[in-house]
Amino acid sequence: GWKAYGYEVSSQAVDFAKNKLGLNGISCGRVEESGFDKGSFDVITLWDVLEHVNDLEAVIRESARVLGDGGLYLFDTINRTEVARQANIFAAQQFPLTSFFPPDTHVWEKFITPEELSALLAKHGLGVREMTGLCAGLPDGQVAWLLLQRKLGLLTFAELGRRLQFHTGGSLDSNYLGWAVKQG
Repeated sequence: GWKAYGYEVSSQAVDFAKNKLGLNGISCGRVEESGFDKGSFDVITLWDVLEHVNDLEAVIRESARVLGDGGLYLFDTINRTEVARQANIFAAQQFPLTSFFPPDTHVWEKFITPEELSALLAKHGLGVREMTGLCAGLPDGQVAWLLLQRKLGLLTFAELGRRLQFHTGGSLDSNYLGWAVKQG
């Protein structure tokens, strides 16, 4: 059977996961201080994490340390480009008609270029195998219309996600994801 462990810095989120969702393998803490033995895991996933941490290298160093040789390292993050700033900060946080994230959910200085991330991963023994873009399958005008509908309460977040038709492939200019392998 599978065992999974999750880390969350918010004790409220951990309580929700445990009490409402019945998830027992989640702890309140920081990835940088995991406490797990070297090589404890076969797979590490960092989804919507890297662009929020205060010490990116410490997170990568510790998560790489607890990943076993040949293990998979899965990630997604946001590129530090103007396109990404417009979508993830302006539209999603600042513009009153489309915002749905609280202010400062995403901070420009914490966005990571693919080159920066590749170099940090390599420094800690992780060989990037692939990176690809993550984008909505609709023109910008339709995306804005859907965000406005969500803001007005006419769409749930789940329905918004379905209608945005996210897909992988193409440009790394905004959001991107990828995978790496721990080199022994």
